[in-house]
Amino acid sequence: MTKFIALACVISVLIAVFVYEKNRADNLEQMVRQMGFHFKRGLQSLPEEIKNTGFHLFNQPHQQIQHLISGSIDNYQVKIFDFHFDAPFGYEADPILASGSDDDEYTNYQQTVIYIKAVNIQTAEFDLSPAAGVLRSAAKLRHLKSVHFDQQQAFDKQYELLAKDATAIQHIFNPKILQWLIEHPNITIESFGDRWLIYQLGERIKAKNLSQVLNTALGFIKQISTTDQSN
Repeated sequence: MTKFIALACVISVLIAVFVYEKNRADNLEQMVRQMGFHFKRGLQSLPEEIKNTGFHLFNQPHQQIQHLISGSIDNYQVKIFDFHFDAPFGYEADPILASGSDDDEYTNYQQTVIYIKAVNIQTAEFDLSPAAGVLRSAAKLRHLKSVHFDQQQAFDKQYELLAKDATAIQHIFNPKILQWLIEHPNITIESFGDRWLIYQLGERIKAKNLSQVLNTALGFIKQISTTDQSN
């Protein structure tokens, strides 16, 4: 009897997950159509055009994406997808950091990732992540150094900012942008000059919020691009 109850509970959970995921996919597809973007449902491989672009998030095994959204706005090409990976607890999935962890300590991370590629726009490279987040080795892998700001303890406490050119980044991240980031915690942004990856580790965007979140991400990219070009 006990085994039957346990099995019934497992089946109920699986059904609930299936229904939730199907509803999420249906809602995403409806929203994507309203946005005029293309939607590809289900699990799939990471697109080749961004697979080997050097983004730190993609530097690990056991990864898959789900529900690929593609489109363009103004001078920006956009791809949005749910990105899943397994990593040691307390780490972002990184082979260097993960090598000393036991298999039973792994956690599954699921987050919605926004990939943006600009046309004829170039900014300084940087890596921004929550200071209190999981351990990462982006600094070592990309040869980046920490960037800090005078009289901006709130930002330095909340975020870890890495870059090759600290002076250029300090110019781009003006007080207005720093304050915006303080008001929007837990964001990770990887920048390669004309390509950006934006996400919150462990957070998937609700379908009803998709357009708003994308516009916010594009607004941030446009702001730092404008600031950089005025240098």
